[in-house]
Amino acid sequence: MFKKDTVRMIKKTLNRFLSILTISIIGVAFMMGLFSIRFIMEDSVDHYDDQQKLQDIQIYSSYGFDENDIEELSKQDFVKEMFASKMRDVYGQTADGYSAVTRVEELNRDMNLFELIEGRMPERDDEVLILGSGTVSGSYELGDVIKLYLEDEDILDILKYDEYTIVGRVQSAAYISHTMGTSLLKNQELESVLYINNDNFLSEYYTTVYLTVNDADKLFSFSNEYEVFMEEASEDVASFAVAQQDQLKDKLLDEYREKIEEGEKELEEKKAEGQQQLDDAKEELDEALIQIVSTENNITMLEGLLKTVEAQQEVMENQYSGNIIDVGN
Repeated sequence: MFKKDTVRMIKKTLNRFLSILTISIIGVAFMMGLFSIRFIMEDSVDHYDDQQKLQDIQIYSSYGFDENDIEELSKQDFVKEMFASKMRDVYGQTADGYSAVTRVEELNRDMNLFELIEGRMPERDDEVLILGSGTVSGSYELGDVIKLYLEDEDILDILKYDEYTIVGRVQSAAYISHTMGTSLLKNQELESVLYINNDNFLSEYYTTVYLTVNDADKLFSFSNEYEVFMEEASEDVASFAVAQQDQLKDKLLDEYREKIEEGEKELEEKKAEGQQQLDDAKEELDEALIQIVSTENNITMLEGLLKTVEAQQEVMENQYSGNIIDVGN
């Protein structure tokens, strides 16, 4: 009986029933879309990160990493892939005089890849790519010249040039957010990122190492399992980094100690050489003083002799004058 009444009611109000049904279907579909959009976006980002070879962990050292460090790190069980790179946080001055905290990274890389979205790739060492996002990067135009500098160091001790021309704009999975995070320059907010040819960096040491962890790619990067897995891997990396950093620190200290010892030795040699020159000069001065005193004595003696001669000459002149007078009388 209920079914018959329901069917009869639907037939009498068919248009209203279809309208309500359509609205319900649209509402359910909309809600399903809202509930699933997060997972779709996370899956898309996870896939994009894998395509761009985004690192799982980044290691930074103020002392730097040498070839031995890189070799030892590559032997660790947790490392799947790694890329040692050089970077530096500096100030970048725009044409209007505004200074932005700018990160300079190597152009040619095996991880944390980027995509060119405007312009072209650099063809000269003084040409750069700029990250398309960021609080300041978006205000730059292709062809703009950026002057790089540091407050307490000469930038030309770090990079080959201090002025670079923007020839292209890129996007990177490493800087997918509008905000770029904190820089290594006095913990100021990072505002811009530049990619320059690797040969522009003058240091022989690597500043940072990007690496992926074994089996990390099997986990969804937005899951709790991935976070726990990376926390454990980060502890292993931190332990290695601290130990290896101490080794490089000791190595650098030994190198500086050797340079200091060489400098001290050279200083002593220069001091000894200078002292010998002073002694020789003093001896020459003493000899010159003796000669001066001897010359003064000779002059005094000659002056006395001259006076004696003059006195004798005067006596003789007086005698000669007297003789002439006597003869005249």
